[in-house]
Amino acid sequence: PVVASVAVMLKYYSEQIDIVAGTMTAEEIEAQSKVGKVAARREEQRGVVLRRRIRQEAAHDGGSDVATSPTPKRRSGALRPLLASLRRRLPGGD
Repeated sequence: PVVASVAVMLKYYSEQIDIVAGTMTAEEIEAQSKVGKVAARREEQRGVVLRRRIRQEAAHDGGSDVATSPTPKRRSGALRPLLASLRRRLPGGD
């Protein structure tokens, strides 16, 4: 049970980081409730605003290459393969 709990927490934090970073969308999240879907959409919107502010600040500080760079390419989180492997081993896993 402890390992399963840790795996779930790692998956959650990995997804939250991916949403805010723009490498994952709220639609790609496996939310367990409607509230979870709403929270994911809000985090996605917050990430857009955060990335815009970072680019503006970087442009203001002379980092024009950062300000003009596109949104990062989608990638799977670094922990995603490990978490998928752990989920398969859990009862009721994929």
